[in-house]
Amino acid sequence: IDDLDAMQSEDDWQNREGIEDELSWLYNGISLYRKLFDQYPAERKYQYILAKLLLRAGRSEKESSINRRKAKILFYELLKVDPNHVYAYYHLGFLELFSRKWQSAITLLAKCIESDRLEESHKIKALCNLAICYDNLGNHQQAQQCIIKAQELDKKDKRYSTEIEFVKL
Repeated sequence: IDDLDAMQSEDDWQNREGIEDELSWLYNGISLYRKLFDQYPAERKYQYILAKLLLRAGRSEKESSINRRKAKILFYELLKVDPNHVYAYYHLGFLELFSRKWQSAITLLAKCIESDRLEESHKIKALCNLAICYDNLGNHQQAQQCIIKAQELDKKDKRYSTEIEFVKL
């Protein structure tokens, strides 16, 4: 792909948004931006757009229990593109939780909680799910600490108090 072809390919793909079903459009974009990123690795724009598309497609796939394997593949590819992508760790942690792989979920969720790039609402949800993982492994003290941290983060808004109380039960 030369520069002019790359620009035309991007325009063609962007113009198809809303015409194709969303997942097909996302996968076509992922394919396009993989090629562009491979050909122009110094062009941060292509890396950024590829990461964005992988995250969006992974989220869509994660919603369906049938497609969780596909989602996992997309999130791991996202980590190859951006090894510090906090939301890739976040979503992978949830996928491991759904699969009852408690220790793996803990590793992934703990990694994203350590980041200051994770939105507070996501941090609260991650802490609640960490508590579930720790509890399932019999580490009730660590589970309780996660609940306390989640409550501290939710102290002013109390938007997640119902979810936190549910996890406490």
